[in-house]
Amino acid sequence: MNILKMELMEMEMNKIKLITHNGSFHSDDIFATATLSLLLEKRGESFEIIRTRDEEIIKNGDYIFDVGG
Repeated sequence: MNILKMELMEMEMNKIKLITHNGSFHSDDIFATATLSLLLEKRGESFEIIRTRDEEIIKNGDYIFDVGG
């Protein structure tokens, strides 16, 4: 594997994962997503937003919000 590909894979693995439910999106979801996105952007941190109800994915998130119980 070349060095560039390895660096890209490492960058992807280091992304902070913001996780919320999929389906209809409400104002509380928008507020939480926007607030966390602004904070992380200000810190210069890389992140991705994941919308799911898959418990295996949820348990590996860094910030988990409004996924229900």
